[in-house]
Amino acid sequence: MLKVRRAETLGQVTDGEAHLHCHFAFGAYNDPAHMHNGRLRVVNQVSLPAQAQYVAGPEKNVDIVTWVTQGSVTTQCEHFHAETINKGDIQVLCTATGCTGLSWKAGAEAAQLLQFWFLPDCKGGIPMQEIRNTSGYPDTTGFRIIASGFPDDDPEEEETIRDGAPAALLGSGRLLHTTLSASEGARYQTTPGRSLFLLVVSGTVTLEGTTLDAGDSAAISEQQELLIIAQSDASVLLADTAYDAS
Repeated sequence: MLKVRRAETLGQVTDGEAHLHCHFAFGAYNDPAHMHNGRLRVVNQVSLPAQAQYVAGPEKNVDIVTWVTQGSVTTQCEHFHAETINKGDIQVLCTATGCTGLSWKAGAEAAQLLQFWFLPDCKGGIPMQEIRNTSGYPDTTGFRIIASGFPDDDPEEEETIRDGAPAALLGSGRLLHTTLSASEGARYQTTPGRSLFLLVVSGTVTLEGTTLDAGDSAAISEQQELLIIAQSDASVLLADTAYDAS
């Protein structure tokens, strides 16, 4: 089952100087038809003018994955030192028992970021933060796991983080990424009872004969395998979560 959402139909929210395009209901954007996809609760594209700040929270019991697609942002939370994340970097913030003072501030140039909010399996715990530069991920065709709540996705326990190791989520979900040249394809297979959500970051791809352009998304349910083919050079993110959204 495939449910496509076109970029021009997304909800829009203005929060201070930040402008958000929302795939699911968020803040002032109320949309009963688009509430979540499995245990993926939020997918937002956030645009920030130079030096502008996006503030969220307080938040608890959610894993927030931030992917910077343009410029750089300084991220801050009461539990952690301020950190700068640049284009191509990801931040995973597991809010656990609760975090306040969450903010992402653009640098000297305008910035854009994508945020995926995952529901963890259990409530509570200690807040955690990881920041990774994805340039260290293997440069191979296909989907690469960039964040995961499955220990088997990173079986080696080392004090030093290996290049390409996924950042840790508290929930049993994954966020994956692929970059494809025109005519290249990427296949992904999951297990029964999972929900998939695909977002085209840039370029154009086809999925089951349907063309998806930059900003378009597709929610996939009752399907364990998908194959995308790039019609032009493309960057794609894919979330894999449990179907249950309780």
